[in-house]
Amino acid sequence: MTSAKTGLPHLMEFTEANRGLRQHQCIGKAFTGEERYQMWRNCDRNIRDWWRQHRDQVGSSHVVFMEWDVLCNVRLETLIEPAEGLLCPEVKSCTEDFDSWYWFKGELPKLPVEMQPTACGAVPLALLQFSRSALDLICVERFDELYARDLYCELRTSSLLSWLGVPVRSCEALKELDWRPQPYPWLRRGIFHPVKKSYYLGSLTRLLRRWLGRG
Repeated sequence: MTSAKTGLPHLMEFTEANRGLRQHQCIGKAFTGEERYQMWRNCDRNIRDWWRQHRDQVGSSHVVFMEWDVLCNVRLETLIEPAEGLLCPEVKSCTEDFDSWYWFKGELPKLPVEMQPTACGAVPLALLQFSRSALDLICVERFDELYARDLYCELRTSSLLSWLGVPVRSCEALKELDWRPQPYPWLRRGIFHPVKKSYYLGSLTRLLRRWLGRG
């Protein structure tokens, strides 16, 4: 999941570690200003829109959606097992995490009233694994109005699935995915987010620091 502006800086690492795994690219428009902010808030729409358009081209039982600044240098199947529903780095519960997760207080009232008691957050949205059945459910036409609302992405899709009785689970192997920028993981293997520097830019930075005598 990317845009023409951000590209796919970690494609080389992912491809080398996951040879034979079929890849699809969702390249959206690069927005600025208020449009960019709205796209960021509602980026789960991209997943829904992409599946509606391309599901016939996907033959697998599960689909992993990754944002452009996720760096994965290991084979996905060694860390993530196929599971029914939605798999994410961390699940925020409306009953247990209401006071500690910022988005509950402002965004929960925007959900349909019937969904609010079982609402949950998938945090962060950087990498999500869906089963086909879960993707098909969020694409049902009756939920068009829900996705037309301005509603924070990490709350909407997971809350919808939870309300439908679909499992929303966390995955220990995705614990390195956070919202705070991370340096390029030179000697580490796993899945990391957000890593803004590519291998090539990271190499250039390290060489420049050595040349300047800064380590």
